[in-house]
Amino acid sequence: SSGINAEYGDLNTGPTCAFSGFLDNSVAVCSMWTLGLYAVDRLIYVMYPLNYHTKMDRRKAVLMLTVIWIYSCSLSLPPVFGYNYYRFSTNSYTCGIGDITSSYIMLFFLGAFPIPLLAICVSYIFIYIIARENSRRVSSLCESLYNGSENLMNKAKTNVSHSIPTTAVVT
Repeated sequence: SSGINAEYGDLNTGPTCAFSGFLDNSVAVCSMWTLGLYAVDRLIYVMYPLNYHTKMDRRKAVLMLTVIWIYSCSLSLPPVFGYNYYRFSTNSYTCGIGDITSSYIMLFFLGAFPIPLLAICVSYIFIYIIARENSRRVSSLCESLYNGSENLMNKAKTNVSHSIPTTAVVT
């Protein structure tokens, strides 16, 4: 254990814990933002099904994911440079933010969760509204087609009955 501490520093607060905490927080933030981006992507797909591939392409997706990773890393970096610190937790066996009463916790929380959560909620509410509206349109269209075909069938029956002579001449 002393050899590990000499080489990598104190595992409770040293560079190994800082890297582990940084990586853990970066992945957590990236996951939340990616879920928010995925919800917005699905909304764009539902809103513009025929033009989706012109609005979203591989280049835009890579750009957005790159921005999310840069943002996630930058949000998780301050404890590495002294604005708070990462410390090993014996409860979870991971390295996390050391001082949970600092302003960094509020900054981290506000930067990581509310915007993606709002994007997810708003996107799926709009998707639900669009799906319900389209379902009503399809139902109305099917009903009018059914009623129209029923009327056509009735007209066809009456036209057929009028065109067939009621008495047949047998020769």
